[in-house]
Amino acid sequence: MRRRYIRRVERALRLSDEEKHEIIRDLQEIFTSAAEHGETEEQVIARLGSPKEYVHQIHEQLGKMEEIHQRRKARIQIGILWLLAALLFLAGGIPLYLRTPAHVIGQADAMTQIQLSGSWIDPAWVWMFLGVLALAAGCYLWIRHLGKRG
Repeated sequence: MRRRYIRRVERALRLSDEEKHEIIRDLQEIFTSAAEHGETEEQVIARLGSPKEYVHQIHEQLGKMEEIHQRRKARIQIGILWLLAALLFLAGGIPLYLRTPAHVIGQADAMTQIQLSGSWIDPAWVWMFLGVLALAAGCYLWIRHLGKRG
């Protein structure tokens, strides 16, 4: 029970490895000290609260809550950008994939002499370009997010 509690706390902590190691060491000392004073593991856990509550208290004490919220917000933004990129690639890629080959009109079996030309940009390529931009923005934010974690 003690190991499981400590393991859940360790996974939930959003701190550097050094800080995490220190918190886990302190938590193990809490359990050891409580056992020496006749307190059971269940009583210690009831006093500390759930792993999530305990971690929340630790984050508040260390002043990390704002940083954690900013990281969560950044991950959500990255996810939205990557989802948008995927949708834009689909919006541009499906029409390009399903497009009738050049020089074919009405699914004719033979080549025709009629040529069609347009002066406007193909919307499918516009969607693909926007998808590339969204993907690039998502990658940029992801790299920045990874850089701030260290």
